[in-house]
Amino acid sequence: MEMYGDDDDVLEMDTMYGSEVQRPSFKDAFMAKKNTFLAAGAAVLVLLVVVAIASVGVYMFVGGDDGSSGGGGGDGGGGDEGGDGMGPTPPSPTPNSNYLWSSLFLPTDVQPTSYEIQLVPNLKDYTFSGSANISMTLTKERDFLVLHQAALDIAKDFVLISSDGSEHFGDLSFNPEAEYVFFVLKKSVPKGDYELRVDFTGTLNDEMRGFYRSTYVVDGETKVLGTTQFESTDARRAFPCFDQPDFKAIFQISLVVPDDLTVLSNTAEEERTAQKHGQVLVRFERTPIMSTYLVAFVVGDLRYVESTMVAAKSGQRKPIRAYAVPGKEEQCEFAVQVAKDALEWYERYFDFEYPINKLDMIAIPDFSAGAMENWGLVTYRETALLLDEASDSAANRQRVATVVTHELAHQWTGNLVTMKWWGDLWLNEGFANFFETESADALFPSWRMRDQFIVDDQQRAMETDSLASSHPIHSDVKTADDISEIFDSITYSKGGSFVRMVQAYLGKETFMEGMRYHISQHAYGNAVAADLFASLSHAAGEDLEPLLHKWIFDAGFPLVSVSVAGSALKVKQDRFLLRNNDDEDTGSPWWLDLRVSWRNSDGPEVSFQQSLTDQSATLKLPSGVSTSAGGFFKLNQDQAGFYRVAYSDDLYNALSQALRHGEIERDTDRGGVLNDALVLARAGRLSTTRALELCKSLSSETSFVVWTSVLSELSRLSVILAGETCYGDFHEFMRDILDTVVDHVGWETREGEDHLLGQLRSSVLASAVAHHHHNSVVTAVDIFWEAVNSRKNVDGNIRSAVYRAAIENEGEAAFAALKAMYLASDNAADKKTMLYAFGHAQTLYLLRETLEMAMDPNVVRPQDRNTIIAGVAANPLGRDLAWNFLRENWDALNARGFGVSGTITITTRAFADALHRADVETFFAQNPPSGGERTVQLALESIDANMAWLARNRDEVCSWLERQ
Repeated sequence: MEMYGDDDDVLEMDTMYGSEVQRPSFKDAFMAKKNTFLAAGAAVLVLLVVVAIASVGVYMFVGGDDGSSGGGGGDGGGGDEGGDGMGPTPPSPTPNSNYLWSSLFLPTDVQPTSYEIQLVPNLKDYTFSGSANISMTLTKERDFLVLHQAALDIAKDFVLISSDGSEHFGDLSFNPEAEYVFFVLKKSVPKGDYELRVDFTGTLNDEMRGFYRSTYVVDGETKVLGTTQFESTDARRAFPCFDQPDFKAIFQISLVVPDDLTVLSNTAEEERTAQKHGQVLVRFERTPIMSTYLVAFVVGDLRYVESTMVAAKSGQRKPIRAYAVPGKEEQCEFAVQVAKDALEWYERYFDFEYPINKLDMIAIPDFSAGAMENWGLVTYRETALLLDEASDSAANRQRVATVVTHELAHQWTGNLVTMKWWGDLWLNEGFANFFETESADALFPSWRMRDQFIVDDQQRAMETDSLASSHPIHSDVKTADDISEIFDSITYSKGGSFVRMVQAYLGKETFMEGMRYHISQHAYGNAVAADLFASLSHAAGEDLEPLLHKWIFDAGFPLVSVSVAGSALKVKQDRFLLRNNDDEDTGSPWWLDLRVSWRNSDGPEVSFQQSLTDQSATLKLPSGVSTSAGGFFKLNQDQAGFYRVAYSDDLYNALSQALRHGEIERDTDRGGVLNDALVLARAGRLSTTRALELCKSLSSETSFVVWTSVLSELSRLSVILAGETCYGDFHEFMRDILDTVVDHVGWETREGEDHLLGQLRSSVLASAVAHHHHNSVVTAVDIFWEAVNSRKNVDGNIRSAVYRAAIENEGEAAFAALKAMYLASDNAADKKTMLYAFGHAQTLYLLRETLEMAMDPNVVRPQDRNTIIAGVAANPLGRDLAWNFLRENWDALNARGFGVSGTITITTRAFADALHRADVETFFAQNPPSGGERTVQLALESIDANMAWLARNRDEVCSWLERQ
């Protein structure tokens, strides 16, 4: 799943442009008095459970401690058990539970084998009815079954049919906290094969989860489509099921829908049968064995474009279609071509054929995530699939490409081989993040996606992981809120950076062999970290687990300090934190594959590498490399490792010279040196003025990767300085370093220009406008009014700069004009840029109007609220307004759950004083977020880091800026 829709981008818009536990173990979990309890009769049992539920009066994922009670017998939890931290172990029971089963994990003595699901959605009254026939195997005698359900009305007349045809009946009871339904049998049944038949009804909700409704307007008419979002724990909102990733089964989906609507599911349509009243029953082919969260179905008035892929091994031709609401289907053309090329690339890479005989992709108007990898039916937010070739930006084009390649990577890493429990989500998402870049780099080599990875993922992950409240890649998750929190930059971007680091160590061919072996060994099954380590070790011919274990199971990453020691280099590693904690116990050192390059002005670059497994070591230099022969050393060549580097003064001096003279050839290395310096300065490990001096080398820089590495950090500095008297001097410093590159990029797209130039133009001009670069502001305002008067689109690469300049400098007239453009536009990417721009108004009443728009679903879709809030929060005039807006609307914002972590981050990230910190801490202590508890701690740490920087640097930096 693409992380949190566009929230990820929103958090960075003001910088440049605009979430296993060790799966706890549990034993057999049943009350000591089960026989007495059951002997009283099923009716009494149901009554007791109902009374217990009423007394609890809450509805959460898991109530209290894990535990269980009641009759039956059976083990709990998934598969690999053991306490080595390499895989999940089930939770311990709570003896005093009032429910038949209260453990977090379903008992494993009942295993589903297949589901036949039939659903009848009503798009007019927003309801659906359904039936489920679930085949399962019992490995022990049982007197009740437990499945997941949420927000369903389940019929009481269920039946359990044994393989000999005998029927078994009973009563229902519920554990609402754990979202369990119990099918309590009148008498025990022996082990064997059974089929559970049950009917149910539900609501097509507007919460963008489960089976829900999405609305859109065509020719002034509001239309509705029904769609699904099941990851991570919402399949249970559409049908009763064993809703854990390791309870895989085969699914056959049928829907009864109006015959004039399009209906889609994971597999191809198998049969269509006419029904009464213009309805049709559509049955789809059986799926491969898969997890519940990957099931999907969509019904609505849709249009599509298509292409065809040819399977690498079988030669089978498989249709690829991309769907959108009427009038937007042509914007799917680019995505369809990317999907075709990516599927064929992945088949070759993994040496495993895509298992389904078609691929459908669909742009959903209301969608909480960025995209969802449902097997054979991938769903997307509109901004992640649709591209207006004539006007959208290079960044939009790249986003569509990489979201598509991300979701299609999941067809192997996630769908074919699935993590055993959500704590190993990184096995899905970290790999998808890595492979989205690998495949996109192969499809679009001129985009240099492997270089862009360091700014899109590595640096982003380091920002979170440099805080003490960060978490390991392998996460401790126990509740639905825990699960939602790990769809974050650690799971995705640090996970992907870890994979990139391992690939660099093993080499591309060996790594690919390891991945092929891993896929072949675990296809259609589940895996844990130990399985991956074993597969890569198999290919490498060495045991990698001792090297890799800490990277997965410990939070943080190292800072490598390097200095000259005679004729060698001395290196030392410690955990890097933005706020250094002398009491921090980092445990054992990380394994590091240190890659070093050396070059002097007279010769070519010399590269060497050495593994570091101790806290410190001495690096012997190869022949021809000398500490006394001039030149410079660069550690972490090509930024292949997930660590930062602090150089001694003499080594820094040499690097500074090399930067000024253009002697560091790789964009990644220049970007890495500058980004490390700015971040170390923020952490108090380097003088901020020295880091700013390094930035003067940018006067001749034209690399998108380098500029992005720098602008992201300088933007954070701008946020901290916004309330200081020298803020104007900082603007002037920024104008000086931007001046040359502004002329280089220009304002017009040139015929046949490089993709990265378009990206650079967008970033640089947005930054120039933000820092009041006079010529840029004048040009941007002129372009805005020309677009308004001619009713033409603004070029996608300059929209952010143009809209911001107009809103900041042209007052109410520009605000009204942009709002009219927003309401008239059907381009989702353009609308998103406008929403962010509104937040840069320079009057309080316009900022209040902007925030009011955020809560009006007729103007701003709930999924886009964070974009508009982020714009206001990035404006120094709007920071307190945005924070107060969060507090005043907390119940509404928190109720939906999704995106709340992003809202917390964007409304607090600019604070740098004790008063605001205390306000944030007090508010969330009294109003805890749903799925954002860790985010609050990260936010408080970030505020602390801002305050610490100001205390250390305010006077020195302001004096330095005044002298420039």
